[in-house]
Parts: sequence; structure tokens; C-alpha cells
Amino acid sequence: MAHRDRIISIAQPDVTTAPQIWSLASPNPIPWIDEGDRLRLVHPAERSLISQLLTVLDNLYPTFEVKNREKPVNYFKLANSLSEAFQIFYSQCRIWGKVKIEQPKLAQSRLGLILATQSVLRFILEELLNALAPLEL
Repeated sequence: MAHRDRIISIAQPDVTTAPQIWSLASPNPIPWIDEGDRLRLVHPAERSLISQLLTVLDNLYPTFEVKNREKPVNYFKLANSLSEAFQIFYSQCRIWGKVKIEQPKLAQSRLGLILATQSVLRFILEELLNALAPLEL
């Protein structure tokens, strides 16, 4: 929808030929920072999702460091907590309507956050839990 509405541009928007992760063609870079050099994503649900993404990535790091695998990581719990944070974000932070028209860069930043979340969830589901992950959230 965002590609169709020209909020963002997806490199391969056709789901039949697209890679498993959407590749963003524009805006590049995503406008995370506003004109005052402050993070554009300030809503509590946005910050919570960003925090959860960082927590998940911090917890995944030992997965890739053979010498640091001291305790097992509960990938299901990580995926579940990230998906819960995403659901709250998605229910509280609008992208369409007034936001799209009056604050297009905020809409683009929120879409960037969705793409980041999709990427991490897809990795956990497919690579660590051997589950099928949908292309669209």
C-alpha cells in the first residue's frame, strides 16, 4: 500500500518475484532524524518497539558467537515479545490519512520501523525456529 500510495518505493514490489525481505528504494536513507537532529519516532509505542528490537538483537548476538553461548536463548519468547510490541505500535501509530498527508516523513520513518521489525521477525521465525514467515505483516 505504501508503495502504491508513493510514500515509499519498494525495489521489487511484485510479491511473486520479490525477495523475502522488502528492499526499500526510497527514501534512502529513511528519515529517522528530523530537521533539529532529533529522532522523529517519539511516540511511546514507537520507542517501545525500538527498545524491543534492540533487546531482541542483544539477545540474538550470543547466537552468532560460539564462545559466548553460555545460556540458551528462547527464540519463541523473543519473537513473541517483538510481535507484541509491534501490535501495540501498529494499533497506536498511524501511517495513513492525516499522518501521510501532513507528516510524510513520519509515515516513512514508521514504515522503516515496520521493515526493520519484519526483517528481525522473519530471521527468528525462519532461521531459528524453522517456521514459515509471511512476506507481509
